[in-house]
Amino acid sequence: MALVLNFHCGRCGREYAVYYPKAVVYPLYGQGTREQGAREDAQEEASGALAVLRERAERQGRTWVDAGRTQRVVCACGKALNLDLSQHPRVPQSKAGAGRQTGLIPFGTPPKRPA
Repeated sequence: MALVLNFHCGRCGREYAVYYPKAVVYPLYGQGTREQGAREDAQEEASGALAVLRERAERQGRTWVDAGRTQRVVCACGKALNLDLSQHPRVPQSKAGAGRQTGLIPFGTPPKRPA
């Protein structure tokens, strides 16, 4: 399955659909080799999956960007967008957050009514 992330320009709000090939992602996150990723990317392209994703993004009004070819884009408003995943900070998993229950909204105790 192809990795396509949506980015918004922080200045004008223009939307970009950014395709990250596995040849770029695998070595970055240690999931496999660049060669293995390139083989899987070629299979996806041959099957027509990328063409379908590109058409869908363009139909939704997003600009298609292939991060395997370019990771720096200048928006129409002039803002420079850095799409390089290796230069974006990753959020570490803290021990304090590990005990939290996800999906629940914590509510405080209700105020006591005077009797």
